[in-house]
Amino acid sequence: MPIMARCLLLLSLGGLLVGCAPRGDVTEWVRHEAWSEEVWYSEWLGGGASARGLAVGYMRPEDRNKPIQERTSSYLFDIQLGEPFVTRLLLSTGSDTAYPVVLSVFLDYKQVSFGLDGQWGTLHYLEIPPAGIVIEIPLEVHIETSGWHDLFVVAFSEPENHPTDPQMRLAPSFPALGRRTVVCVGNCTIPELDTRLPDVWIGEDVGVQRTQVFAWPLLPADGRPAKERLLLATEAGPGESFSLELWARNPSADTQNYVILPVLDFQQIPFAGEPLLHLSMPAGSELFIPGQVQLPGTRGVHELQFIIISDPYRPLEEVRDHFVGSDMRSALIVE
Repeated sequence: MPIMARCLLLLSLGGLLVGCAPRGDVTEWVRHEAWSEEVWYSEWLGGGASARGLAVGYMRPEDRNKPIQERTSSYLFDIQLGEPFVTRLLLSTGSDTAYPVVLSVFLDYKQVSFGLDGQWGTLHYLEIPPAGIVIEIPLEVHIETSGWHDLFVVAFSEPENHPTDPQMRLAPSFPALGRRTVVCVGNCTIPELDTRLPDVWIGEDVGVQRTQVFAWPLLPADGRPAKERLLLATEAGPGESFSLELWARNPSADTQNYVILPVLDFQQIPFAGEPLLHLSMPAGSELFIPGQVQLPGTRGVHELQFIIISDPYRPLEEVRDHFVGSDMRSALIVE
């Protein structure tokens, strides 16, 4: 999976989260500055770390007093139709100071509202305690349809930091890290991909042998090599339909299948005519996907990121990576 997911701190704890239900008390952005008595703090048993990073995990409420190795797996959950899904979301960081993030939840690869400590919204801002402490937060979702559902939460780092220097945008700056799970509502038949996902983009076998690329945004083709067109920071006009390319390549010996979710200012947006892209990259293949991003009319720095999820709609025991990641975060400077 993306480089980002490999260099961050990870938690492997039981649990789940996520949700999708129309509610009248949902707001787009919730800022958490005080917590209820239902939010707990505990020591991260792996110890503290000085390297900046993120850790995301889930825990069933009944497992809280169990040793980590005895907690129930978070790969699969069964609930009945009409039941709310609740769990405890676990967050930790390797930062020496409180680390700001925005949390978002995706149900079947679409961004949805969810409840966090009793407050409902699409994006939830909070600060994770410094290294060595895990914060445990009640999370709730209502799933309205039966069957197999892919679910995950994504933590976007430092959402209010907007540097315009391209060098500050290079990986591993501004990671997005998520944790996947599967929820079966009533039954658990693995869905056919063509019934749940848009038409697949297939990479062309050109014999590439180096440089794994899952989803790198590029400036439009102008004769320069792809690596010289990385979209790190660039200027654009208010309300502009901004053109770019998405670059993928697979130098490995195996076919790689994954989904890409485009987000602008941490909200899912369409790109190349779809809110998500399904890629199949054979060994040695490369792919360039042209598309546009509709920019808002407000001036300032807008954050563009592409979220990567491997092997959609598969049991997590079989996927290449049960974490969610990203390759970079680009600055679109609207003036």
